[in-house]
Amino acid sequence: MQRNYFSFTKTFFVLIAGFCMQQGLAQDAMFIAPNGNVGIGTTSPRGALDISVSKDIYLVNDIDKGSTKNLYIPGQVYMAPFGGGDNNSYFYVGGPNTAGSSSLFILTRNEGKFVESLFLQSNGNVGIGTTSPTNKLSVEGNASFTGYTSFKGGVIIENSSTLQSMLTVKGNTTKASQHYGSSFTYYTDNNTSRINGGLGTREELTISIHAESNIIASGFYAFSDSRIKTDFNRSDIAADLATLKQIQVTDYRYKDPFQYGNAVKKGIIAQEVEAVFPQAVNKHTDYITDIFAMPKEVSLNEKTLTVSMEKAHGLANGDMLRLITPTEVVETAVEVLDNNTFMVKDWTKDSKEVFVYGKKVDDFRAVDFDRLTILSISSIQQLCKEMEAMKNELSTCQKALLTLKDLEARVGKMEISAKPATATIE
Repeated sequence: MQRNYFSFTKTFFVLIAGFCMQQGLAQDAMFIAPNGNVGIGTTSPRGALDISVSKDIYLVNDIDKGSTKNLYIPGQVYMAPFGGGDNNSYFYVGGPNTAGSSSLFILTRNEGKFVESLFLQSNGNVGIGTTSPTNKLSVEGNASFTGYTSFKGGVIIENSSTLQSMLTVKGNTTKASQHYGSSFTYYTDNNTSRINGGLGTREELTISIHAESNIIASGFYAFSDSRIKTDFNRSDIAADLATLKQIQVTDYRYKDPFQYGNAVKKGIIAQEVEAVFPQAVNKHTDYITDIFAMPKEVSLNEKTLTVSMEKAHGLANGDMLRLITPTEVVETAVEVLDNNTFMVKDWTKDSKEVFVYGKKVDDFRAVDFDRLTILSISSIQQLCKEMEAMKNELSTCQKALLTLKDLEARVGKMEISAKPATATIE
């Protein structure tokens, strides 16, 4: 049968314009239509090149060893789902209209309409839901994170009149490693803490936000609705006052002046509070500044870092230790060689400058100032009660004193009137 276009089949070997078809099945393999359209696997090419095959398409001879090949597409690239149909998405390169600049648009189809889902601006900014990203990442709409999120820098949250709050944190957060001395740090390990409760009970505490430095705000509100509480019992305010009187106020400085400053602080010690009011102290996993010093000597041999300290480090085999290099914070297990020396295996970080922060403990104590505040309120109420009793007692004493003074005045008058008259003899 004669056709009005060229047909190359796999029934013979042909070599034209660099295409090589080997002998195989008796079926059409490639078609060149009169309008110049080329079809591979189809006899009705819909464009300049129409590939309709159920096989992978390779641009290299060997995907593991092939050299880099470029593919230039000056238009839009559409991608359809595996099942076919018109539910396709596409991407294309577009403005800005500046010489030497271009951006990438990725559009998806939502309920039959194309939506500009992802935009890569020519300056490197990425927009999700917006084609005008003003930062490295701009998101128009809600965002959700299920894994660890690390920020090396500040976080700015702009309020919206449609939201009840600027920031909502649900569940537990985790801490991502940050440079030493940063003002905001979150933790890599699960911050599920336990508080020693009264009567031998244990209270589970989940932490949503863990900040190692100060928090400045115009106010703080805590959930306190009676409808979410049960087992109501009035506190013994006299016992609360007795407890509060045992909590000592101490002046101190932090060991880490880079993180917390070097000024003298006035506060309380968690271990001392725990001894008299244990329900106000919780324990969680964190790193302490028990070493906090530069090593006397550091050496690296075949990815094994050996660190010698001036003083005894107090570590044990397997302890997790926080080490700080000029570029990052490293938290790793150690092997102890002696009282002053330990080593870290598989070390691939900077070894020229290593600062030893401290080890990881599972009993890092934190004070629940909400409980201490309520304890103080209860104690103030007891003091008010005692002051009221003293005022009543003083009033009674004052009345008794007035009565005594009145009696004294009356007795004095009676004594004067009872004195005999003195006769005058001339």
